[in-house]
Amino acid sequence: MAVQASVITNIPVACLADGGVLRSVDREGFSTGSPIMREGESKKLRLFQQPCRPSAVRKRVIPYATPEATAFFEPFKELEQREELLRLPREPHQSLARLRFEGSSESALNNQINVLYNLSYVYHSLFAYFDRDDVALLGFASYFKEESDRRRERAQELMEYQTVRGGRVQLHALVQPEVLDFEQVRKTLALAESLEKLSTEKFYALHQAAEEAQDRHLGHMIRKHYLAEQIEIVKRLSEYVAQLGLIGDQDGHGIYYFDRVLGTEGI
Repeated sequence: MAVQASVITNIPVACLADGGVLRSVDREGFSTGSPIMREGESKKLRLFQQPCRPSAVRKRVIPYATPEATAFFEPFKELEQREELLRLPREPHQSLARLRFEGSSESALNNQINVLYNLSYVYHSLFAYFDRDDVALLGFASYFKEESDRRRERAQELMEYQTVRGGRVQLHALVQPEVLDFEQVRKTLALAESLEKLSTEKFYALHQAAEEAQDRHLGHMIRKHYLAEQIEIVKRLSEYVAQLGLIGDQDGHGIYYFDRVLGTEGI
């Protein structure tokens, strides 16, 4: 028996070849026609047979759409049109994974790696100063040691990202930290705050380079994982400078207490 499927709004209908219609009815209402209960059928499902005439169907019949045999994605055909994706590198040590990664983004990443390593170098010198036995501000020493390690970790993260995108890491020379007067701890933290503001500006420049190159992946990564962190670091250092301003550089007891809290609990 041939069956042609169609839909009357949300009710499935099957028109039989002999002109009958076989359809399910809900629990509350019944259509005209004699109910036919068949063996093995649930009592909740009642089947009715009625002539399959247009007059018997009051609602518009919408036949199932038959999609045309058109392919949305033809990989081999598109690859023929994109020869650069099939082209193997001719020069040695050229990345195969590189895709939509401009040279400007690669250069900006290398510059930011250098910025972070230089900051780590400066903070490590501050750690060495405050860790001296004649200074013995171990809270400040611990803080700058952690910040030095954090900058180095961020530089290593960017190096790994550079490699994943098919870029090449180029390290630059580190600048020797200048010998400054670190005896005034408020000025020392003000220096760290200025350095972090400068680092934030460099991250903005890196994000701008990614936007100009239409590198959405790099731009999102810098904005989400680094710029948000930089804003918090600048805010925290600004609070430290303000709190030390209330203490004063001549108040040894206040600086000692600040150092203890900074090293043990954080502020």
